[in-house]
Amino acid sequence: MTSKTVTQSGLGWDLTPSWVIGELQRPGVHKVELHSPTTDIRANANQAVRLMHLNLEFAGRDR
Repeated sequence: MTSKTVTQSGLGWDLTPSWVIGELQRPGVHKVELHSPTTDIRANANQAVRLMHLNLEFAGRDR
């Protein structure tokens, strides 16, 4: 996930919850619940977003 952020982001790139969910929603992943960020993280044209922490929790299978 971190390498994806670096390759797809840059100065002025906004981090959105939908982008995070889209990156985590892979084949075999049934459901993604995002606790944070809950709103868009806006970056000015001279700023960049940096991913500091990533916590994943495997909750088992939902059948």
